[in-house]
Amino acid sequence: MTEVAKFPLVTVAAQFLAYLLLFAFMVVIAKRSGTRSFWAAIRWNWPIGWPVYLLIGLVLAISLQGLAHVLPMPKELPIDRFFQTTLEAWVLSIFGVTLAPFFEELFFRGFLYPALARWLATVFGTPRLARRAAVSLAAVGAWGYLIHGVSKEGRGIVVGAACLVALLMLILRFVAGFISDGLVQVGVIFCLWTFLATRMPGRQFGIASILLLLATGVLARASFSPVGSRNDAGVSAAIVLTAASFGLIHAPQLAQAWAPVLVVFLVGLVLTITRAVTKSVASSLLIHMAYNGTISVLLFLASDGFQHLDKLNQ
Repeated sequence: MTEVAKFPLVTVAAQFLAYLLLFAFMVVIAKRSGTRSFWAAIRWNWPIGWPVYLLIGLVLAISLQGLAHVLPMPKELPIDRFFQTTLEAWVLSIFGVTLAPFFEELFFRGFLYPALARWLATVFGTPRLARRAAVSLAAVGAWGYLIHGVSKEGRGIVVGAACLVALLMLILRFVAGFISDGLVQVGVIFCLWTFLATRMPGRQFGIASILLLLATGVLARASFSPVGSRNDAGVSAAIVLTAASFGLIHAPQLAQAWAPVLVVFLVGLVLTITRAVTKSVASSLLIHMAYNGTISVLLFLASDGFQHLDKLNQ
């Protein structure tokens, strides 16, 4: 836990600023797409039966709280530090029900999911690209296995070299135009996997390696499947990857423990499926806000209106 993380209100303010920068980035990208407005580009589409989505969020929160009680949840999580005082509890609760889900839905369901869906539709829809992606992931996975046990002294060198390769690929693609977008994507994945492989504990690295192996198998299998099946596989993969990214971004708040991260992944899965089915980011936002709101209300009641926060750790 860093020194800044010891001051929850500072962390919330920094996160809000990061959200604003991310929002500005998404607006710029949306304008380049030629769409009339940002909201049309992300498919905001406010649903007619919006109370239904609030109810789904409520049921989801209660259901997953029940699941959390049977999972090996850590006794203390980094996010618990945000509930040391009444003011901090109120700020985090309001932030978690309003701004946090709003910006997270804009990015994960409005920006990341459609981008992944389009890209994976191209990959899965083209057998040659699917086979090439499978080979690339297999090579990246093998590389991660080789460097996982590297000493702390050598981590910086290995990660630095991997990032240098990725940077060189970016320069060659966008400045000189020598290499393809696919090769750049492989370079970025190579750099990211190098960073993760040198820092993840053994069990987490094993789980991540299995998931990477499964993704390799799915790509290899998709290259020999009918066109319709390949398209469905691309959408399914985009949904799972978006949900996984949503879970991983919350992992530092959850002590990197698999049980609470799994719960957040399941939330992300429901949100992304909702976005995919309804073609509406507003629908997934309503579920997200209701989910976080239900958790906040339960904490409020358990701590006597945030007056006895010590009860939350009992």
